[in-house]
Amino acid sequence: QSAYAFAYIYSANEAAFIINVNHTASGRLWVNGKTTSPPTERELVYNQQNATLHKGWNTLLLRCTPQSGGDRRPKDGTWYLNVNLRAAPDKAQYEQKNIAWKTQLPSIGSIGAPVIVKGKIYLLDETADLVCLDEKTGKILWLRSNNYDELVTDEEKKANPELFDQIESLHNKLKQINEAFVAGSGPPPENVNGGLQFKEKAETQKKLYELMKKVDDKKYLLPKGQEVGYSGITPVSDGKYVWAWFATGVTCCYDLSGKLIWRRLDNEGSFFEHGYSVSPILADGKIIVFMNNLIAFDALKGDRLWTTDFAGIAQTRFHGTPAPFKIGGAWFCVIPTGHIVRLSDGKIVHDKGSEISPRQQEIPSPVAIGNTLYELSTYGFFNKVVLPAQAADPLVPAAVQKIQVDLNNYPTFYLDWFLSSPLIDNDLAYCVNNSGVLNVFDVNTMQIVYQKLLDIDHYQNAHEMAGRGIGISPSLAGGKIYIVGNAG
Repeated sequence: QSAYAFAYIYSANEAAFIINVNHTASGRLWVNGKTTSPPTERELVYNQQNATLHKGWNTLLLRCTPQSGGDRRPKDGTWYLNVNLRAAPDKAQYEQKNIAWKTQLPSIGSIGAPVIVKGKIYLLDETADLVCLDEKTGKILWLRSNNYDELVTDEEKKANPELFDQIESLHNKLKQINEAFVAGSGPPPENVNGGLQFKEKAETQKKLYELMKKVDDKKYLLPKGQEVGYSGITPVSDGKYVWAWFATGVTCCYDLSGKLIWRRLDNEGSFFEHGYSVSPILADGKIIVFMNNLIAFDALKGDRLWTTDFAGIAQTRFHGTPAPFKIGGAWFCVIPTGHIVRLSDGKIVHDKGSEISPRQQEIPSPVAIGNTLYELSTYGFFNKVVLPAQAADPLVPAAVQKIQVDLNNYPTFYLDWFLSSPLIDNDLAYCVNNSGVLNVFDVNTMQIVYQKLLDIDHYQNAHEMAGRGIGISPSLAGGKIYIVGNAG
């Protein structure tokens, strides 16, 4: 069986486009009578297809076959095909409206989500920059680099005088480049290896890291496999200070005006797959980060207080950020696998139970409200865990309720995962999976209220990062819920 769909597409001008097609079983497309990819036996190709639309009317022909065989969802007999067209970015011109301001950050690459504190926006930028912007105008107010050369010891300088002559020169050059961005006179981006970059800044940082590796090839070795980059992480603030952790192993604290309070390097090496993506949390007077181990620092002094070693607990290979909570005056945090850690000393006080995930790569961050935890698993389990009113060791839940999300009747592209965290409001949990299916649960009865496939033109392929699908968590503002796709 095969299904065909045919459409006319009008283009005001001849233009290059990128086409993504997500489909069950076998799929193929033809633009103006020509196939966009060479034939394959199974044709399960999620890679982007390149096509040129002529000025005027163009034809698009699609073919799809149903899912059959195997234990991967969707169930046999289901078929669907989703087409997403977007202009080739190097030639695109965009219509824009309702944009209050737009600021080009100093590095074109991975950036973390921002935090807004007292009219200022704080975010991370590659490779290890903390950037402060004015909330109303978008103007860059200050920029602080936290590269390895900022953390060298006097002994290292004495042992490598020639290397540090070069490092100091590059350090000063990078400082001048950063100051130019703050002054609004940064250089224009250039094409580097097929992508836009601020070439001078990118090359200066690259040389600095190469030289620092020569100083100490373990201490100053950049972790590998960082799919969200080294700065795809969210900083945290208490309204007086801002803390940042970079996947280089650097943790730092600044006041809101950009004065350095403390900075340190704890390079625990590369992660097992996909790299680090866990943001720091602030609780119990501590900054807690994850780099192969859970590590706590004194928030105001930077002293390393404790380390929780997860070696031997393979399931704690997680990517979501822990959620801190307080019971009877004691602070804890729950990690995305359901394990609970006491923050006074880093001891794991809960690691057994039906809600503890037996899987690795748990991506959604849990939510803690009072003594109740809401845990959404990458693999479609939603847990409600009610903890006792008083702290204990072990910390045994008073009640656990679990529901398995049924997505058999909805499109699944490659893997039907949940990447984003749940939103809890008015006893309802809003959970969006990577294919754009909104699932709403009643957290009292733990029953599904409704499911809805959202029309938000999500982008997905068979690989990682944004290609895995929608990972932006639903948000609540002004009595409305906002759900954002990953293709604009």
